Amino acid sequence: KQWYQRRVAITAGPMVNLLRDSNCSRYMEFKAVNRSLISHDNDLITAPCNREEIFNSKKLKVIEKRLMMKFITYVYQMALDSDEFDGLKNKTDADLYKSQKLTDNLVSLIRSSLVCSVRTSLSAQDVITTVKKYIKSVGIFGSIPYIFPIYGSGELPQSFARFSAVFGTVFVLDMGVEELLYEEEGVFKGVKLSNGQEITAKYCVISPNYTFLVPSSASHAPSSSSGRVNVSNAIVVTDRSLKPSDKDDITTVFMLPTGSATATPVIGYEFGPGSFLPAEDTHLVHLMTQEGTVGNPGADLTPILNSIIPEDITCLYKVFFTTSMTLTRDKGGERRLHGNVVHTSVPVFNNGYEECIAEARDVFESLFPGEVFMEAAPNPEDIKWEEMGGDEDDVKNLDDVGARGDVGMVTTPAEGDVGLVTTPAEGDVGMVTTPAEGDVDMVTTPVEGDVGMVTATSHGGVTAPPCELVSGDGTLNCDDEP
Repeated sequence: KQWYQRRVAITAGPMVNLLRDSNCSRYMEFKAVNRSLISHDNDLITAPCNREEIFNSKKLKVIEKRLMMKFITYVYQMALDSDEFDGLKNKTDADLYKSQKLTDNLVSLIRSSLVCSVRTSLSAQDVITTVKKYIKSVGIFGSIPYIFPIYGSGELPQSFARFSAVFGTVFVLDMGVEELLYEEEGVFKGVKLSNGQEITAKYCVISPNYTFLVPSSASHAPSSSSGRVNVSNAIVVTDRSLKPSDKDDITTVFMLPTGSATATPVIGYEFGPGSFLPAEDTHLVHLMTQEGTVGNPGADLTPILNSIIPEDITCLYKVFFTTSMTLTRDKGGERRLHGNVVHTSVPVFNNGYEECIAEARDVFESLFPGEVFMEAAPNPEDIKWEEMGGDEDDVKNLDDVGARGDVGMVTTPAEGDVGLVTTPAEGDVGMVTTPAEGDVDMVTTPVEGDVGMVTATSHGGVTAPPCELVSGDGTLNCDDEP
């Protein structure tokens, strides 16, 4: 079974910008991450995330605090289009840290709290770009530059589903794709479902898990296992927080197990009842790391769990499992497999959504060059209903569309003419989209539980949900809890 990888969204990153600019954030609610824990001397400490916390930290010497602030200022002032940034093109992260005369203690702190990359080797430009984004994100919704969807990462694909349902999307649930259908001349024409029903479409977007459906004569058929790494996972339910505090609803965890530059980092999260993930009076811990030589997730993560979970904490539930991902995204390249069948990449193992958004944008632009990706949906009060063949009474009907769980799904497409078909990965929810006037557009298969396709249209209306990301003053507006 494939699992969603839990991720946090950095507040100045592409996911938050997309949700805000497209008005898709109306269909979900967020909470700011309360704290960030990192490993230090075989213990978990709260990462210093701003100037005050750095100077108040007892883990840094006075000279290290000055070097840290000097490094942050150096990164913040560097323009990404400057000659100085271009001069770092062939430099590694180690070269960058050495040039700034950073101690091993500071390098470990920067890698754990500012960079947070699961890759053991980065370029100097990658570090500069990541740290600049971190600095810009601090203070938007709190001292920690991350937010997380209430009820979990699964709310993101649901919000996109609700968004597209308003524009006429049809969803086919619990139905797998058995075969890709082609015309005699080899042109893709649709799919055959597991119940024998055939659905026509102009395009198919497919994950590497389903490339076996593509004919062997495909001009470009990537291997379903190409570039993949196994990721060891551990999920533990405890009776209280690893580090009890008055703010422990959502915590990020980043660890360099041995403190060396070649160690495989561990990323993870701890969720309290306020995140609506674990039951009341319990906490959920999820740790992830690249699979070791033993090939056993329990062997990889049990020593880590034993080192961070105090003896007086009771583990109510524990499970280990392995997922298949990749460390870097396949940027660009040929996506066409056979006719109008387009493939996506394997999901990238990290703690953000940058690659997910870039992937969705690449696929969209490869199918619809020149079109606007995720064009902003209009507010209900701004829709001219008379031009759409409706009336103002239709606004009342929109109020029910954004309700939680009411996705407006249609399981049987009209006359078999659909635009977007999504095949779930191992039981996840797929979708079928019907464009205006029955025109046929595309077929999409998600990648191992990630969002496979985001469709953008230029008509229709949306409802106003309880939460909205607002630009300008950078506040998070919610009718419920902030």
